[in-house]
Amino acid sequence: MRFRLLLCGLAALALAAPAVAAPVPPLPATEISRAVGLKDAAQRGMVQLAGKGGLSGDQVQVDLAWKPVPGPVTVTVRLDIRPQDPSPEDAGVYERLVRGAEAELNAMGRAPGSPPVRFRLEHRLDTEGAPPTEGFHTVTVLDGLPGKGQVTAGSINRPAGGSATWATVITVSPRAVAREALRLAGLPDRSQDVYVAGGRRFPRPANDMPVDGRDIPAWARANGLPPGGRRDTVPRPGASPCDPMADALAKCPRQRTRLRRADLAALAGQAGVRLETAPGELLLSKVPGEQNFGTAASLRLFAPPRGTARAEGQVVYCVNVERTIPGRGSGFDVFGPASEAGGEGFRQLQVLLEAVARLPQQPDGSVVGAQGAVWALTNPADTRELVPGTGDEREAVLAAAGLPVAKGPGAAYVANPNAAAAATGAVGPGGVEPALPPAPVPAAPRPSIDALVLGRAAVRPGRAVGVDARLETLGAIERVDVVLERRAGRRWRVVRRLTPPPRIVPGTTAWRLALPRLRAGEHRVRVSGPGLAARAAALSVTRAPARPR
Repeated sequence: MRFRLLLCGLAALALAAPAVAAPVPPLPATEISRAVGLKDAAQRGMVQLAGKGGLSGDQVQVDLAWKPVPGPVTVTVRLDIRPQDPSPEDAGVYERLVRGAEAELNAMGRAPGSPPVRFRLEHRLDTEGAPPTEGFHTVTVLDGLPGKGQVTAGSINRPAGGSATWATVITVSPRAVAREALRLAGLPDRSQDVYVAGGRRFPRPANDMPVDGRDIPAWARANGLPPGGRRDTVPRPGASPCDPMADALAKCPRQRTRLRRADLAALAGQAGVRLETAPGELLLSKVPGEQNFGTAASLRLFAPPRGTARAEGQVVYCVNVERTIPGRGSGFDVFGPASEAGGEGFRQLQVLLEAVARLPQQPDGSVVGAQGAVWALTNPADTRELVPGTGDEREAVLAAAGLPVAKGPGAAYVANPNAAAAATGAVGPGGVEPALPPAPVPAAPRPSIDALVLGRAAVRPGRAVGVDARLETLGAIERVDVVLERRAGRRWRVVRRLTPPPRIVPGTTAWRLALPRLRAGEHRVRVSGPGLAARAAALSVTRAPARPR
C-alpha cells in the first residue's frame, strides 16, 4: 500500500508542469440540436471514453456518435456583433436587445401542431474589420434606413459562421433582430424591398437596395428612380403579413405573429445532438488497480445528424490515491454524480469538484492544488506527505469549496461492475444500468424551393448579359437544375441549361447567371431538383430599353 502511494505521489510531481489543453471543437454558429447528458449518452451507446495517460486536467478523450434522442429541439444562433460606431453603452444595449429578441423567437415558435422548438441567442461584441470568430456569425451594423438586413451567407450545424449586415434601426427592435437571426438559421426571406418616393412605391423583388442609407440617392439615380426616396420592406406577393419572415415590423397582434409549421418542422428535422457533461460525475476505470476519475468542468460537444465528434479533453481528477494512474487508452464507464455513491466523503467530493470548475484554470484545464484537495477528501491519511509543497494550494481549494481543511471523511474505491465490457456504459449503485430504448428517428425535413428572384425583369435582345439571382430555400438541398426557357404558344421550350449555384445554403443563396444572346420574346428561368417543386422567374427580352423594376 505504502509503495503504491509513493508511486502516485512521484507521478503527481512528474506531471506537475501543465501542458496546453487539447482543443474542443467549437460549437456551430447556428446549432440545431437536442441535449443529452453524459450518463444518458452512455446508456444509449452514444459515447466512448478513453484515458490519455495523465493524472489531472484534460485527461479523458470523448467520442460522440449521433443517435436519435427524445426532448425538445434547441436552435442556438451565435452572433458576433460589430457596431460601426461603438460606444461604452453598447454592452448593455445589445444585451437587452438580444434577450428581447430571444423572447420574441420563443413566442413566435409556439405554432399549434408544430414540433417543440426552443430558441436561444448568444452574442459577443467585436470591432469592425476584426477576423471572423469561429462558431459565430459576423454581423456588421451600419447606419441606414428602416428595413431588414442583408445576409451574405449562412451556415447550419457548422463552426464556420455566415455574415450579415444590419441597418442601425434594426437594433432598436427585438422582433427585427429575431427575424434576422432566423435568416442566419436558414429560414427563407419572404419579403421584398420597396423604394418609396413621391407618394409611389417601386417594388424591388431582388432586394438590391443598399442597407446604408447614405448610398440610397446614388443607387436611385443609377436605377432611373425619382430622387428623395426611402427604403421600405413589405411581404412578398402571396406571403402572410403576420409571417415574421415576410415582415418583422408588421402591425400584427402578437398572438398571430407565428412561424409557419413547415419552418419549425424543417428546423427540427436538422437536429444533431449536443453532449453536456457536468462537474462532479464519477468515471469508473475498466482496468483493475487504476484510479477512478471525477469530472471538474462542463463540456459541450456537438455531433451533426448521423455524424460523429471528438473532444480531446474532458477535465478530470484522480479520485483514489492508493491506486495507479489510468494508462493511455484505458476505458471508463459513467457512474453519474459522485453524491449518489453514498456517504459524506462522496457528498463532499461532489461539492469540491463543482467548486473547482469555477476556479481559474491552468493551460491544461487543471486548477493548482485541486488534485491534492481531492485526495485530502477521499484518502486523507498520508496524502499531505506524498504531494509536498502543495499544502497551501490544496487548503485554498478546500476553503473555496467551503469544506474543512482538516482530514476529510474518506471515500472508498467504487468497483466497476461493467469493467468486462469494451464499450462505455452506465453504472450505478445497483450495478450496470440497462440500455435505454432508441428514440423514434425524427422525420427528415422536407426541403423546398421557396422562390427564385432575378435582379432584372427584362434584358435587350442580342446581348449576352449577367443577371443576379437569388434562391430562397427551406431545409438542406444538395443541388438544383437551372434552365432558361422561351414561350412557344402555350408551351415552354428549353433554350439552354444555366450554371446552378456552386453551393446551396438553407435560406438565401445568391449567385450570378450568365445569359446568352436571346431573341425578343417572353422567357423565364426555371429551377428544379429531385423531389422539389419547381419555381420560375419571368424574364422579358424586349427591344425597348429595360427599365429596372
